[in-house]
Amino acid sequence: MHDPIKFPWTKYSVENYENYPEKFVTLETYPLKEIDAMTGGRGCDSSIGYMVLHAIYERTLKSDVPIHIGLWGTDMSGDTEYKYQRDDLNWMLGLAHGKGVSVYLPEESKLFRKPRWYGIEFGGSEDWL
Repeated sequence: MHDPIKFPWTKYSVENYENYPEKFVTLETYPLKEIDAMTGGRGCDSSIGYMVLHAIYERTLKSDVPIHIGLWGTDMSGDTEYKYQRDDLNWMLGLAHGKGVSVYLPEESKLFRKPRWYGIEFGGSEDWL
């Protein structure tokens, strides 16, 4: 049994799930050590990132099962904390793609998008594509 986690800035605490095993029958512990090893100790700085990395990890366990990631409402287009989270999430989506995970992003998403090709001037036409 573990003591509840107390936060000094609030009157609330978080009970450890291990104190109530009967209430959390289907709970699985997040495989942090395995995911840390999978990413080379890169770390993660957003809750969405944790979910994407878990999907990638699941892909490594079940390589014969197609896994799809779709992100809606996660543009991270601002220049606040989303800037570094966006770069990290882009890296994770590339890792997912490289491991055979299907990634879907809505057209309006700013993730995994570049507005142009390096060294090529569009001049208002995309006929060269």
